[in-house]
Amino acid sequence: MPDAPADPSDSAQEALAGLREVFAVIAPQFEKFRVAQSALVAAAAPIAQALLSSMRAQPRILPYLADCGWHVTYQFPIPIFAALDELSQAGNHAEVDRVMCQLAKENLAQTEAKLAERFPARAAILKDAFDAHRAGKFNLSVPTLLAQADGVGCEILKISRHFFNNKNRNKALETAAISARSLPHLASFRAIVVS
Repeated sequence: MPDAPADPSDSAQEALAGLREVFAVIAPQFEKFRVAQSALVAAAAPIAQALLSSMRAQPRILPYLADCGWHVTYQFPIPIFAALDELSQAGNHAEVDRVMCQLAKENLAQTEAKLAERFPARAAILKDAFDAHRAGKFNLSVPTLLAQADGVGCEILKISRHFFNNKNRNKALETAAISARSLPHLASFRAIVVS
């Protein structure tokens, strides 16, 4: 006598049992992942909030800093903008200056190295100017660094001379903006140097 056909409910039961075994192994891993994901989201929330606050503060604080003679670089920590904005809104201008001085001191060596790397023909004079600045010889360092900034601006924007002359600078920035729309930081740069 031939074997009786297998009961389909038996194979379904076997498949279900197999799935239960797989889920029993996988479920704790999913739970660990969910816990880790929740912890990551919780840890990232203050960072995201600080970045958002700083982005909202930038339209106020960057012109304020420029009016005070301070210009930021990409080396500045982004969350600092919100803190500086709070200080300036509270009228604590001396503290803004203190924080900016500290940031400038902390980034001085890195700024010097990046400038020397990007503009090797200027490296020797930049080194002397930064050394004079560190030595407190500001009557020597400031005019030298301003002259180098003028030259670097002319070099980057491909203008013959006098980057700090508004007419030359604005025309060069407009030309650069038209030909380099893919550089989103150009608008921020223009806002800082024109103000």
